[in-house]
Amino acid sequence: MTELTAQLRAATAAVEAGAVAEADARDLAKQRRHHVSTQAWVTHLGGLRQGEGRRVVARAHALTGPLAATREALAAGTVSPEQADVIVRSIEALPVGEAVRARGEETLVGQVGS
Repeated sequence: MTELTAQLRAATAAVEAGAVAEADARDLAKQRRHHVSTQAWVTHLGGLRQGEGRRVVARAHALTGPLAATREALAAGTVSPEQADVIVRSIEALPVGEAVRARGEETLVGQVGS
């Protein structure tokens, strides 16, 4: 039962990433909800601590952009939201370069899944 709950939580985070990235791209927080930013809106809606919305939005953009494999693993429940955050931060710390970052993501997702 606990494993199933963890998989559901991960899959929900993958769906959330898509919704948050889309809301941010459309600037819905400002235009429709009168919040200063998507980060502030997410923090408010989720009852999160100050600054947590920034992490959620950064993860959303990474997972809907260059880290698609991480998002797929999240949706499959093989990577947790917290592990996805570590992958996002780790890849951002690598030198800029598509091949380097793609290999880094592949390695990290593989390590989490094993």
